[in-house]
Amino acid sequence: MLRAGRWAQILRHFESRTPRNKSDFYALARAMQQSKGHSGLQAVAPYLNVVRQDCMRGSSESDLNQCLDRIPEHSVRDLLERLALYRAQEASQKELSQSAREKILSRVDLRKGDVLDQKILQKRLDILIDMKQVSKAAAIADKFEHVSGDYTEFLKGRAYRQSGNTNKARDYLFKAAEMDPPGWLMKAIYYELKKNDPALPNAYQDQQHYRRKLVLFQQYIPSSFYRDSATFSPENLIATSNAITVEADGMVLLELGKEKEVLELSSRAYTFLSSKPGKLRTWAYHLRKANRVHVAKQLFKRFEHAKSQDASLWHIYLDILKKSGNKDEYFKELVAYLNVNHADYETHDELIEFLIGDDPDHLHWAEKRYWDYARSMMPSQAGSGRFVYWLYRYNEKNDPAANEELLKNFYTRMPGSYYKQAFWDLNESAKKTSYRDHWSYVRDQSTYLGWVSRYGGNEQALAFLAKKNLSAYWNEDAVRILRDLKRDQDSIPEDIVELFQLGEWQLGMEFFRDKYKGKVSDYQFMRRLAQVGLRGNTLFISVYYTRNLLRDS
Repeated sequence: MLRAGRWAQILRHFESRTPRNKSDFYALARAMQQSKGHSGLQAVAPYLNVVRQDCMRGSSESDLNQCLDRIPEHSVRDLLERLALYRAQEASQKELSQSAREKILSRVDLRKGDVLDQKILQKRLDILIDMKQVSKAAAIADKFEHVSGDYTEFLKGRAYRQSGNTNKARDYLFKAAEMDPPGWLMKAIYYELKKNDPALPNAYQDQQHYRRKLVLFQQYIPSSFYRDSATFSPENLIATSNAITVEADGMVLLELGKEKEVLELSSRAYTFLSSKPGKLRTWAYHLRKANRVHVAKQLFKRFEHAKSQDASLWHIYLDILKKSGNKDEYFKELVAYLNVNHADYETHDELIEFLIGDDPDHLHWAEKRYWDYARSMMPSQAGSGRFVYWLYRYNEKNDPAANEELLKNFYTRMPGSYYKQAFWDLNESAKKTSYRDHWSYVRDQSTYLGWVSRYGGNEQALAFLAKKNLSAYWNEDAVRILRDLKRDQDSIPEDIVELFQLGEWQLGMEFFRDKYKGKVSDYQFMRRLAQVGLRGNTLFISVYYTRNLLRDS
């Protein structure tokens, strides 16, 4: 019930039953928090009872304080107990004072430093800073120096600045900026830094290690600042670039119109950029916006291998080719992209727009060579269904005989596609009873898919099929993947599995990404997520990522 979010059902369950263990108290508290019929303060008691049973009997702030006085500061380590305290302060945001909410969070031992600890520390610092208790906030930041993350470091920097320790504030704000934070946070870091060092950007004349890092804020600093400083000369940027600054270094060079130097920088940072192709995205986006097709092509030629690792980067290149006006080059790249990114249905729409135009009421058929190329190159995947459907429509007008063969084998080209029913409706053989006779011709996967193409829309044929052992026609790679998933269990931290079991999908995914993102291959990333779904009894997670694994196979 908890995983499914059936809050009313959970509340009814506990109307006649008393919670027996920590999981029961957590489920009851979560249901109260999510229910409109209960105040957030009512949910606090069962949340606190997760930590210490019968700790909080009433639902007043006085009851809360009595309970918290029995739980020592920085003593709670268990995942479920830490989560219960975090949810308790969250649920009581409107009813409890900020000091009471901070007191709840202060019971957590943050020694693990995991994603949940980061959230708890962030909330504590937020509350303390808002209450102007900046000395205490700075002391907390000192105590939990090991709990680290971009927003966490930003709040530590703010606490140090407001408590008067500008040097430490500067260190932590730059540390936050070096963690590749999202755009909104990078902007907040820069303006917090500006409060700390009002002379920015004309600061750090005698602190070159800070001054050099000002490239990280190139979005908020005029390009004239970089142009007029020897620190940011193209030669020095290229010579001193590193993994932290390379993306911003390239953007500064592009803003200064130094495109040749950007290509030189990409050459020097080739190994790093090959392993982190997302870093190229900002450059590619700028080149697309500036319509610098020639430079973009040179960059993508160098990193041809990186496109398949980053769909967003590859799609920017598609847009660049489209803007260039070279139809053939764009079309071939579009088909190549869809061979790798089968499930990108929006880009499948771009392919169809190329082939039939953008007005469904007035079709403009592309030349035969484009249809022939796509027919020979498009992958046999569910995502190809729309193309196969429009290929049928094209053949009706230009090559009717080809449609006879297409109707016999369409399922081979688009297994599992939503368009299958349209073909079964067209296929007269699906309405006949010859499916039994034709089964004698099924001898391998190809002839099996041909049989499905003809008779898959016939309910009697499907009932006939349901009695057959079809394992001989399964995809060998898919069978291997499914077998390995069940047999070879990767070592996945129990905390991650427990979060999924609790229905904490978002937090579970944050834990998972923190553990594995950028540290394992995309295949291993999806494989582990599929296993998390299996172990956490989370069907939609296991099914979704297992399908992705099978699709990639």
